[in-house]
Amino acid sequence: MADVTGRAVRTISQWGDPETATLPDLRQAFALDLLYNEQSGNEPLILGSYANLFARRRAKRPEASGDIMGQALAVTTAIGDLSGVVRSALDPSGPSGQNVTVPERNQVLEAIQNARTRLDEIEAEIRAACPEGGDHV
Repeated sequence: MADVTGRAVRTISQWGDPETATLPDLRQAFALDLLYNEQSGNEPLILGSYANLFARRRAKRPEASGDIMGQALAVTTAIGDLSGVVRSALDPSGPSGQNVTVPERNQVLEAIQNARTRLDEIEAEIRAACPEGGDHV
């Protein structure tokens, strides 16, 4: 990791410590996400985080409602995130092999809740777009 970020291993470990004030810049974060993708085959979790952040902000703006395609993308991203954390939790080379650790369990449950939230949002939009009694199944 140090070679892709240009920072010492100690500095990189501090980026994950909430008690330190150091964070990677965008270039370093992107380099770490690329490395994660190359080594795990999973999409970087930041992609889902960004999609969810934009979906939440968009949902707070009344003029932005009705973005069914954007919400469909958020659902797809959330399901991809869920697949990634499940794959990571069950990875034989992970922290406890194929046994799921408590932090991994919490990540999976959070990803499931996120996917449910995204599904609920798109369901609400679809119901609003075509109210009961319309020409639909």
